[in-house]
Amino acid sequence: MMSRIVVLLFLLLTAFTASAQLEVTGQGSATLTWVVPTEREDGQPLPITELSGYVIFYADQSRFLPDGTTLRTGCTERPSSTDDTSCYGVALNIVPGDLTTQTIFISVDQDTTLWFSMSAYDTDGRLSTYSNEASKTITLILDSPPDAPVIQSLEMIISCTTNDPNVECEFVISP
Repeated sequence: MMSRIVVLLFLLLTAFTASAQLEVTGQGSATLTWVVPTEREDGQPLPITELSGYVIFYADQSRFLPDGTTLRTGCTERPSSTDDTSCYGVALNIVPGDLTTQTIFISVDQDTTLWFSMSAYDTDGRLSTYSNEASKTITLILDSPPDAPVIQSLEMIISCTTNDPNVECEFVISP
């Protein structure tokens, strides 16, 4: 009867296989602040009692082409309504008119740069031109909890020799 030498190598590895799909999502925020306008675009005074609110517009692209001055196709200098999404994908209505800050929470599934602009509107519903544009990049940071799986790789070279022809070498890798 042939004897075996069995080498048991115990590996405690937690790894993601190449076929596993890792979905990562996160939430970022952008806090916008502004100064309450005190005059209309024509220079006439704008009493706070005539200021109804603001619309914050944002999207994952600027309303301008890369030159920074030419508007993208379909964009204008002024939104047509408080829900106009022709230049920006989201229009967020903010009331009352005396607010000066707003934090927006945004869910993302990859690093994302968002472009923001806003418009004020009066009690008659007249919208101002878009404000200057600001951008913010939300970066996903992967922090692993203490017991989280870790991706590891392992390279092993194992050899077995014997001088006894009745003994067979066998390797078993067991989890």
